[in-house]
Amino acid sequence: MTLKELVMRVSFEELLPYLKAMIKGHDNSVYAFREAYDRLRLMEPEPDFKGEIQVGWHGGMFGEDKWVGVSGLSGNYWNKGLSKEIIVEEGIHLTPNELAAHCLWEITFYGFSEKEIENTFERMLG
Repeated sequence: MTLKELVMRVSFEELLPYLKAMIKGHDNSVYAFREAYDRLRLMEPEPDFKGEIQVGWHGGMFGEDKWVGVSGLSGNYWNKGLSKEIIVEEGIHLTPNELAAHCLWEITFYGFSEKEIENTFERMLG
């Protein structure tokens, strides 16, 4: 399944409880996440772009807890991210709602819009 297919399958209200658990203490960001999700639903994926979104275990070193992490979404243009196939590591069992929350968190990691992400990278890279 591509990210676009997932985004169209899951409503924001369905993923919201999982997102809130991920962003504890930052509930004031829910509106920005909602706007970003609505934008993703309205966008068209890049038709000729191929890529993968990897969902796997992260952490677990030096006694720290493992967590589910998403790779392959931050820093990309969103229409390219929407074209990517979602690959979930064996042994990870997420509902579509949980998966959508993880993907939304990752794609907005550097900002809640493509312009905001571009500005973040400009600041980071000087």
